[in-house]
Amino acid sequence: MPAKKPPPPVTAEKAAARPADEGVVDEMRALLPFLDVPVSVTVELSRKKLRVREILSLQVDSVIHMDQSAGENVDLRINGVAVGTGEIVVIEDTMGLRITDLKACPPERE
Repeated sequence: MPAKKPPPPVTAEKAAARPADEGVVDEMRALLPFLDVPVSVTVELSRKKLRVREILSLQVDSVIHMDQSAGENVDLRINGVAVGTGEIVVIEDTMGLRITDLKACPPERE
């Protein structure tokens, strides 16, 4: 089954072109200067603490046993903050992440 194409991003111009709450349009315009700021996106399979002696004994072909099972959801982090979960997918000869859950934004502080 072919993967669905994600919808195109909504730009401030598109948001302004259709009837919408003016507050939403203002928020989109406020974000425009930040749309090209690079952020670090990390897909975290698992974490493990090792002792220094275990790290020093690592070599090519060593295997580090992780607690997470194959097929479990992995964490999606942006700038180190967990924002969702997903599952690893293989696309031709590369890996990707199919997002299965995104966390809601925390409520604004007043």
